Amino acid sequence: MLRNLLLAAVAQAVVAPPPPPPAPGCDPFTIFFDSGSAVIPARYAQTIDNMVFAARETLSYHIRVEGHADSSGSSSYNLRLSQRRAESVKAALIAKGFPKQGIVTFASGESAALLETPDGTPEPERRLVAVCF
Repeated sequence: MLRNLLLAAVAQAVVAPPPPPPAPGCDPFTIFFDSGSAVIPARYAQTIDNMVFAARETLSYHIRVEGHADSSGSSSYNLRLSQRRAESVKAALIAKGFPKQGIVTFASGESAALLETPDGTPEPERRLVAVCF
């Protein structure tokens, strides 16, 4: 029983390493999401098309998709939400013909914020996916 408690404590203490930084000179495409949502807003349909076009034009076969969340909600919820957002953008890119093996997703949750806010603050500018290639 003590062994199981120790294993559970160690499992909770393990934190995923931060994703590698964007490539130097990357000017990411950005998609902003509604609060608590991983559904790509309709206004970004052209942005998805532009991403695929730009990747093909630059002969880039690797796309980095990084999901973010604001600090409202728990850290674990925000990490899962940011992963769902990244996966949503990945699915949209695949649907437009980009090869899935060339897309890597990362979830930053509420860490690695582009805009710092106090904990528990709902902030639309932090609910995003940044895409670099």
